[in-house]
Amino acid sequence: DMELVIPPPPPLGNRVVELTNLGIQFGGRTLFRNFTHVFENGQRIGVAGRNGVGKTSLLKAIIGELPPTEGTVKIGQLTKFNYVDQSRLQLREDRTVIDEVSDGTEFVIWGAGKLSLRAYLKRFLFSDDRINLQVKYLSGGERSRLLLARILKQGGNFLILDEPTNDLDLNTLRVLEEALIAFPGVVLVVSHDRYFLNRVCTGIFAFEGDEQVAYSVGDYEYYLEKKKRAAAALAAPVAASFQVAPKSSVSKPATASRDTAPKSTGGKRKLSFKEARELDDMENQVYGVEEQIGKIENLFADPEFHKTHATQTNALLAELAAHKEKLNQLYKRWEELEAIKTASGV
Repeated sequence: DMELVIPPPPPLGNRVVELTNLGIQFGGRTLFRNFTHVFENGQRIGVAGRNGVGKTSLLKAIIGELPPTEGTVKIGQLTKFNYVDQSRLQLREDRTVIDEVSDGTEFVIWGAGKLSLRAYLKRFLFSDDRINLQVKYLSGGERSRLLLARILKQGGNFLILDEPTNDLDLNTLRVLEEALIAFPGVVLVVSHDRYFLNRVCTGIFAFEGDEQVAYSVGDYEYYLEKKKRAAAALAAPVAASFQVAPKSSVSKPATASRDTAPKSTGGKRKLSFKEARELDDMENQVYGVEEQIGKIENLFADPEFHKTHATQTNALLAELAAHKEKLNQLYKRWEELEAIKTASGV
């Protein structure tokens, strides 16, 4: 099996990066404002949004290349950025793979020791016969791996990747995902690849328009589901009275049987005794699921999460996804029962 290994980073301090009421204007237009976030060691955050909304500007503000229009960026003393630029830098076509990463040196700093350039390139899946090949003969995936090897050689414990999945072949993409998941620092990554964001990220910075950036714990699908439920809550009077959270599987949502489902015969029917009791208990069911969800979200929000529960991240995200489906079913059933009750005139 292929294994892409990112150089081990130096340790982070208690303060990593703190963004407070951050805002950026560009060309007279406000891209975003009032964005606050405190980065914690172990976070892998995806940045999602349409082109031109300010994703790259946010990255550059964090590393100090673009002064914010408002707010502050505080960087910890031990925080060292490593920024993989969207432009991908230009590889020199006539140079060999090993020449592209050498910079006149024979070794790469690897943790507390050194690694030969050849051994280093093998960590990026280059075989001996490809190491001496000229860049112009490389595939798109090989070129991307070479660029990553060249930039990651610089080290850093706060890794920033701007569209790293472009041109990567499927196998390389998968091993990159595994390498980032195992990276013992902070990862901030811009990508339009939904699957990549779901696989890698423990949180999402979502550029939602109206000059707003939202932070959501969990993967990209979970963010979309929360946004969908929030919109439904505003539109539906029943759902609007509750603050929707992620969800936890408590009990199976009640489902209408064929003979109790609303009929389109034109005649009005009332809730059955069983349905009436189900409707009366629906609020408790929803609160119960939301309470379980809240417990998991509190775990993610705990600054010590990545020290105490790092190995459980994927399992907890999967549990949240299961809870999401549970809560959706409860709301659907609730609306169905309310529709029957309203139609009956009770």
